[in-house]
Amino acid sequence: MGNRISIMVVSGTIERLQMAAMVASVGAVSGNEVTVFLSMNALPFFHKGASAPAPAEGRMGTLLIEKKAPPFKQLFENAVELGDAKVPGPLDLKIGLKHQRPFWLKIRDALSVAPSKLKEHSHDFILRCTAHLQERKPRPRGVVFILDSLEKLYAPRSEFHKVMTSLVQVLSDFPEHFHLPGCHAIYTIPPYVQLMNPQLGDRYRVSGVLPAVKVLERTVEDDAGPLPRYLPGIEQLVELVGRRVPLEKVFGARRDLLEDLVVDSGGHVRTLLRFVQELLTQSRRRGLPPDEEALRRVVNPFRQKLENVVPRSGLKALEQILRQGSLKGLEASDHEALAGLMQNYAVLSYSNGTDWFEIHPLIRDTVRQLVEESHERTRKVEAAPRRRR
Repeated sequence: MGNRISIMVVSGTIERLQMAAMVASVGAVSGNEVTVFLSMNALPFFHKGASAPAPAEGRMGTLLIEKKAPPFKQLFENAVELGDAKVPGPLDLKIGLKHQRPFWLKIRDALSVAPSKLKEHSHDFILRCTAHLQERKPRPRGVVFILDSLEKLYAPRSEFHKVMTSLVQVLSDFPEHFHLPGCHAIYTIPPYVQLMNPQLGDRYRVSGVLPAVKVLERTVEDDAGPLPRYLPGIEQLVELVGRRVPLEKVFGARRDLLEDLVVDSGGHVRTLLRFVQELLTQSRRRGLPPDEEALRRVVNPFRQKLENVVPRSGLKALEQILRQGSLKGLEASDHEALAGLMQNYAVLSYSNGTDWFEIHPLIRDTVRQLVEESHERTRKVEAAPRRRR
């Protein structure tokens, strides 16, 4: 669940423009909703064809120029292209800065032109890193690199298909680039990658989708009621939150609200911690402990986000998950829609003896209603008298 970040840029000095661009770029790529307002002395640098350099305000600005830091326009471009940042006002930064080709298509193009050179440079860097570590610890047990950013890759809905297929193709076509020398490498990738290419396990040791913690009992066939709570899973996540914040100070006697928050997260750890973070942020204005209204203010925006990504047609995959908790037998045409749902946590993976999938509990009733409405429309069409030719 991303936060809203609004940035007003009125200065024309390189330090202030650079800082605004850095905040916009990092915030947008991290999945936050970023809006940038350009005004006053900042405007001349974003007019079409503008090439005049921004002046330095002090020593830091001079260093930015001397060290050739990434230009602020490029950082704003990254915010728009990779994170779908919005820049309203008299200038359309999307049109003025955004390249014609999406980011991952550019990466794929670069790999197709000189993949061996990229591999050479990246592997040489890794070898130098491992050598340095071995010098510091002459008897190492081994070196493990954990690269955990790919699963955070964000794309607006209009670009999701291109980003998804490009990432899958890069991982499929260039496994030798990802097998790093002298170490063990762990990559965390979006859950849809293995769904789109099940043969990925032939090129990598794929451990599968990292599951959420079970907080509700499993769906059973034609189960139309609320799912019973699974107390052991809820207890584990309550303990996890307690290792991050003092439970008594934050929730007081309202442990029931924390348990509700755990269930509303679907057992997804990152979502739960973001819920808690947002709750603490709101407490600066409203105080602690929270009440039911405070939980609604935290949970409802995330619920709305999930509902927005649920398709209103083509519900076969969601119906199968709703009824059976399984992806078996789905056609390739269903995978793209399912990938988008998994990427946005509308569909979660679980493992408790066996692996299964579940609709996020915040939208389970919404999905069931959409499925029933779809069946009702089909019945009406089939029952309607056909015209004779």
